[in-house]
Amino acid sequence: MHKSQNGRPVGRVVGLWRYPVKSMGAEALSFVDVSWHGFAGDRRWAFIRSDVPQSGFPWLTLRERADMSPVSLITTQSIARLGEMVGCSLDVQRFRPNILVQTGDATPFVEDSWVGAILRIGGLTMRVDKRDGRCAVITIDPTTTERNPAILRAVAQNRQGCLGIYGSTVEPGRVALDDKGIH
Repeated sequence: MHKSQNGRPVGRVVGLWRYPVKSMGAEALSFVDVSWHGFAGDRRWAFIRSDVPQSGFPWLTLRERADMSPVSLITTQSIARLGEMVGCSLDVQRFRPNILVQTGDATPFVEDSWVGAILRIGGLTMRVDKRDGRCAVITIDPTTTERNPAILRAVAQNRQGCLGIYGSTVEPGRVALDDKGIH
């Protein structure tokens, strides 16, 4: 992957996921086509509770309302550093990213500096729009379902409640594992 403003490499893609049903399990991908609306098939379905009559179903998620930042990205270094802060190893799936990037150095939270930049990832060109504000979902271990409130507390206290970034498509294209980008 390259930062396209000056062609400087920023890392390589080491994980790709889409979440067909909002707030449910991920589907690992080796490649994916990314359109104006994000990853093909990402967060297109959702469940509602039938015992909540005021749900307003059928409702639309932000994805159907032309979400302005449909692609989420986080770095391995940021997840590792947050794990150090809370004293445990963290599964990337807690953070539900579409793209996991391993950068060329050990600097955590470097993706914060990409806000406002244009990134070229494989055939995709994306604009980094904003930092990713986090909610209580990151406290839940995706494998054991055990909760660890220290994770959200650390993000709130040390990261202004944000971890990772959101971006929007500038030019649709295909992204694959190990993409390092093009100039």
